[in-house]
Amino acid sequence: MHVIFCRPRCPQEQEDGFELEADVLDAMGIEPLWIEMEAVVDGQLESVLETAPVGAGETLLRSWMLREEEYADLYEALANRGYFLVNDSTAYVSRLG
Repeated sequence: MHVIFCRPRCPQEQEDGFELEADVLDAMGIEPLWIEMEAVVDGQLESVLETAPVGAGETLLRSWMLREEEYADLYEALANRGYFLVNDSTAYVSRLG
């Protein structure tokens, strides 16, 4: 299992608890991947994912809320690199309502 955290460049404006979760993952020997939410929202997924290892497998996304299109684009970009999010786009959208 892999974990990706997606949050704004300046998370200190509002505490999201991701640092604590990342510390727990580190203690478990799981190195999370951090991506900037701005890159997702601006459609610059290739640049943010270019340093991510390929073929990671099943992945949990911990993120601030994304619009349906943003999540779908992120889901596809991650799948192209071998990351398979636990919730596909349909499941994500069904939980937005």
